[in-house]
Amino acid sequence: MTSLQKVFAPSKVAIKRALELKAVIEIFHAEYCAALDGGDIERWPDFFTADALYRITSRENAELNLPVGLVYAEGREMMHDRAIAISRTQMFAPRYLLHSVSNVRVIEEHANGQIESHATFLLMQTLVEGPTTT
Repeated sequence: MTSLQKVFAPSKVAIKRALELKAVIEIFHAEYCAALDGGDIERWPDFFTADALYRITSRENAELNLPVGLVYAEGREMMHDRAIAISRTQMFAPRYLLHSVSNVRVIEEHANGQIESHATFLLMQTLVEGPTTT
């Protein structure tokens, strides 16, 4: 089963429990988006565990079960390095960001406390002197 097939499979969590977990996950997403939209990129790694894997993979690669990531960071320390590089050294035109997360689904809750969930997101970027892009 590919990672996309797993995401779209029916939830294995009872509705009442899924609603409880969904509320917690949505609060997490709201805080995460607020940090990024507020430009506090150096706070970004704090949303992850020390051994987290952060990977952004194109849908095409996900459908082919290819784990190649457009963005890849292994562990919070690597994420911290990336955040510092972005916030302190990269030069780019001033912009406003707006992250929108929706359709949160709780897919599975494991005995060890791990929760698998899926959400869709939209990122809008507005350059100070330009149009909004998605």
